[in-house]
Formats: sequence, structure tokens, C-alpha cells
Amino acid sequence: MTGALLVSSAVVVTLAFAGLGSAFDDPDVLGEPAGQVLADFGAQPWLVGSLFALLALGAAMLAPIALGTARPAWTVLILVDLRRRFALPRLFAVVGLVSAVLILAGLLVPLGVPGADATNFAGFLLWSAWIVWFGVLVWRGAFRAPAAPAPGPTARPLPA
Repeated sequence: MTGALLVSSAVVVTLAFAGLGSAFDDPDVLGEPAGQVLADFGAQPWLVGSLFALLALGAAMLAPIALGTARPAWTVLILVDLRRRFALPRLFAVVGLVSAVLILAGLLVPLGVPGADATNFAGFLLWSAWIVWFGVLVWRGAFRAPAAPAPGPTARPLPA
């Protein structure tokens, strides 16, 4: 179930972002004057409202995952924890870490750093691909705990 939620939530969020990008000029709309944004929204309120609802649905689909795994939802912490417990594919870890760093570039967007918005967007696309990969790995049982050793004596008897 967790794997299916990871994959489907990433697909839903990506579809919503793609729809908003073409219908409402998102994320560039964030730099437009409020009056222009309201006029653009008023031209197609059902479409834009539906896409934002789809985006919220995709985000809400991640809530049971956070509760079900009882682990921090941050990509880097998940990777650190998984690396300690399992042999992760190196590329999986690199893609997750790179996407997290690219997403952090979003903090620079309000400061007007050139390219920060495109870098942030690329990070979200890469993270969406990573979360689908993560979901497939979970679905396939790649992160199941190893079987416990058979009970038995833990010490040798002393010689007589």
C-alpha cells in the first residue's frame, strides 16, 4: 500500500503541476500583480481550481505514508536511515540527495538569485522521479527487515 501511495501521489502531483503550468502559467504567475492573477484565475476558475484541488489531493496522499512509516518525511533523513539498514543502490541515494539540494534552491527564489526557480523546478521533477523509484522499491519489498536468526546457545560450554 505504501509503495502504491508513493507512486500514485507523485503522478498526481506531477499532473497537477503540468496542468497549472500550461493553464495558469505556474510558477511564473507568482511574480505577477495580484489584479492580473485574479483576472487570469477568473477566466478559467473551474480548471485552475480543479488543478489546485488535484495538487492538494496528491499532497494529502503522502500523509498516510508519514504516519505509516513513523519516519521523518525529509528525503535526506530517509536516505540516511535506509543506508544504515539496507544496501541501497548508489544511484538511488545520489538521485535523492541531488533532488533535495536542488529543491533547497527554492529558498533563493525570493532573493532574486538567477536560475534558482528553474533549479528548484528541476529538483521537484527529479524528486518526483525519485519518489516513484522509492515507491517501486517499497512495493517490491526491498526494505523488509532481515529474518531473525534461529534461537540457540550463544556461548560454548566450558571444558571440563
